[in-house]
Amino acid sequence: MKIDILGIAETRWTDNGKIRRDTHTIIYSGGQEHKHGVGIMIKNGIAKAMIGYGVVSNRVSMMKLQGKPFNISLIQVYTPTQDYSDEDIEQFYEEIQQASKYTNSNEILLVMGDFNAKVGMEAMEAVVGKIGIGKRNEEEID
Repeated sequence: MKIDILGIAETRWTDNGKIRRDTHTIIYSGGQEHKHGVGIMIKNGIAKAMIGYGVVSNRVSMMKLQGKPFNISLIQVYTPTQDYSDEDIEQFYEEIQQASKYTNSNEILLVMGDFNAKVGMEAMEAVVGKIGIGKRNEEEID
């Protein structure tokens, strides 16, 4: 697979850091336990354009790349399921807001990750067809 940029969710790695291998670099964000965790893997050629990266939590991390004509900010997320408390879910969305504060209005912002969405078997015009299984999450799409 010729992957240039890949968002990774549920790494279950501890701590935070950066790993460089022959062809790719990975920045990762984990906690003290082997649960959750996110990362962004990029080709080493692209890693040369990395301005920096930040760790918000074991569910949210970001990377900024120098681009022309605009810089690119990547935010990788791993969303809590509906089984988590409203407080946990609200904290997660606050962490995304915190990460986005490091993005300028003239940059390209890409939020990617595992949003733990269940699309179900019902079609939703201009959003999704009848391709899922089970029932859709209770959260409504605005």
